[in-house]
Amino acid sequence: MFRKVLILLAIVIMLSPVFMGPASAQPAVFPVDQSYARSVEYHSSTSYNWIVYNGDNTTYLITLRTSSPPDISSKVYSSSLSDEFFLLAPGQSRTVNLTVSGDEVFASTDVPLDVIFNFQVTDSNATFSVTQHTSSHLLPIGGETDSNNKLLGLFNTPFPYPYNQNIYTFFINILLWIMISLAIVFILDPVVHHYTKKTKTQADDRFLEIVRRPVFVLIFIFGALSSLEVLDIQPAYIFFLNLLYHVTVIILLTWTAYRIYKDVVLLYALERAEKTETELDDTLIPLADKLGSILIWLFGLMTLLSYFGYDLTMFMAGMGILGLVIAFAAQDTLANFFSGIYLLMDRPFKTGDQILMSDGDVYEVRHVGMRSTTLYNVFKHQIVSVPNNSLANNEIINIVKPDRRIKVNVAVGVAYDSDLKKAKEILLDVARGHPHVLKDEGVAPSVSVVDLADSSINLKAFVWVDDLANRFGVMADIRQNVIARYKEAGIEIPFPQVDIHMRKE
Repeated sequence: MFRKVLILLAIVIMLSPVFMGPASAQPAVFPVDQSYARSVEYHSSTSYNWIVYNGDNTTYLITLRTSSPPDISSKVYSSSLSDEFFLLAPGQSRTVNLTVSGDEVFASTDVPLDVIFNFQVTDSNATFSVTQHTSSHLLPIGGETDSNNKLLGLFNTPFPYPYNQNIYTFFINILLWIMISLAIVFILDPVVHHYTKKTKTQADDRFLEIVRRPVFVLIFIFGALSSLEVLDIQPAYIFFLNLLYHVTVIILLTWTAYRIYKDVVLLYALERAEKTETELDDTLIPLADKLGSILIWLFGLMTLLSYFGYDLTMFMAGMGILGLVIAFAAQDTLANFFSGIYLLMDRPFKTGDQILMSDGDVYEVRHVGMRSTTLYNVFKHQIVSVPNNSLANNEIINIVKPDRRIKVNVAVGVAYDSDLKKAKEILLDVARGHPHVLKDEGVAPSVSVVDLADSSINLKAFVWVDDLANRFGVMADIRQNVIARYKEAGIEIPFPQVDIHMRKE
């Protein structure tokens, strides 16, 4: 308001000769600002303004200069006038500006600066001068009014000089961010762990253990980078530090995601898999381990490249084409892979089962993989790796299903002149006497005449063995005992023979 009144007064004075006629009056200097004592921040400036009016009937040459006390160093400030000299005709006015800038000071400094207006009549040597006073209060580097000099970017620094400078605020901010990081790690973490240890799974405990250090590092480097704003650092360095910060964050988050996936997600999946009977999850988890690890690091690499401005559209298109090429080139591998999925889901057999293959040998299933199945040849004592596609497309007899009981037969031949009834009774009695032969109704041993061969009458005992693993021992024991009992009973077990009769002519 005061400034407007002064401007209005200056206008009235300039227009007064028009209405009142010419009058002889010396030129005058009118201040137009409300205050000529101001505070100036580091690397900031302020301006002071005056209006010079010539109310005389002659022209004046006006020269300007500034003056300051000798104890004020010119290194702490700089000043400039809008004009060093000018001519002012009768009835004219001119605005003069003084700009004062604050330079590097480490303590508050007052700079009283006078502006001296020298007036000289152009057609004579008559002179006079007018002095205007200003006072600029220079604030120190990082003073309490510095907008960047904040604790944690929020609070004014409460420390006295010189500890209120930016460099001290920077180190204090670093210390505060370290304390915040430690508080989160060593105070909040135990509180959360108090509740997670009550759960049955170990996955949540592993999660806390994994994220503890990355959280500390992320908070600290974020705080360190934000604290750098307090310092007067060149933009090129700020750009480089921001670039380094984002690269570090991407790598650290990718590594953390990888650890969480490996040690938390897969750990939880393994804990669940142990409680299920299916082998699908036991086989898919190792596959997910490898595939998921590759995808996580690939995603991290793509994020890093995207941050540097690379266009990933063509890369993704190329990956799609490459995927089609690989799919055509690896048809057999993919066929085995999907056949492995089928074997694990349909479950015609499981690990430990014994199966009868088309070659007539019995194999024990050792491992069902995603590409091949590992089998143990019971008869030949060999480990065989069979592609899953071959197993899925061939007839497989699982001899341990529907249960581990198995029906076997023991064949024996007796001479034609033997007591057939007694021979059958002995064979049946031996079969019934074996401890691993089932004797319940429906599965009791039986003996039948199966063939009238050239040299013998062939008998066969049909018996149920309690467990698949005992079948060969039961069959051997029955044969051995039958031989001994037949000898005692005088029953002959003939061997193939041919009688040749020679005819005399």
